[in-house]
Amino acid sequence: MSGVSFEDRVARTDEYLEAMQAIWSQEKPAYHGRFVSFEEVQAHPRPLQQPTPRIIIGGSSAPVLRRTLKAAPAR
Repeated sequence: MSGVSFEDRVARTDEYLEAMQAIWSQEKPAYHGRFVSFEEVQAHPRPLQQPTPRIIIGGSSAPVLRRTLKAAPAR
């Protein structure tokens, strides 16, 4: 991520993913975090894939593996 400190990039990415999932799945999306905060937004149309679209994550670090496993659908 350009312009983002190395120390904050993992936390920022995790928060952005959580915020996107809130927008995609909540009737009246609201999210309050360290890097992004919103409420009373309208997000239409919603994705057909519920609760959220698949998110493809790539990389080779431990945080990427953790994020990938967290986002993986249960089988």
